[in-house]
Amino acid sequence: MTLKKFSFLFVVLAGLFFFRVSGQSPSNSHISDQQEKELEKHQDSLSRYAYDIINAQETNQRFRADSFFLSGCLSGL
Repeated sequence: MTLKKFSFLFVVLAGLFFFRVSGQSPSNSHISDQQEKELEKHQDSLSRYAYDIINAQETNQRFRADSFFLSGCLSGL
């Protein structure tokens, strides 16, 4: 086994172990209907800023959209 393959395998196994130990495995994750509605509301409010980050004509418009997008992400946490 080459070093590159061994390193990749080690990283994958370490990641799986970390998620299992921390209790964040996909089998344990379930959100309530209320939380899902709040998440959809945040996604909808962030979608226009995400669009502007990519498609705005001016650089200052992209930076402004990025700033609003990040503040929206942080408020959603």
